[in-house]
Amino acid sequence: MVKSGKNKSSSTEFFFVTGKIPELDGRYSNFGKIIKGLDVLKKINRDDYIKAVKISN
Repeated sequence: MVKSGKNKSSSTEFFFVTGKIPELDGRYSNFGKIIKGLDVLKKINRDDYIKAVKISN
């Protein structure tokens, strides 16, 4: 989840990454794993607007 500003609270933004990003190590927590639909993730471009997301068990 994204940290915003100097306070230590987080907003409701998420990073979906397909590889290592060393500059984020130690600054953010990892949680979750994409188990289906990786092909869909690869079609999403930076700044695309995502209208809805369904997270299931």
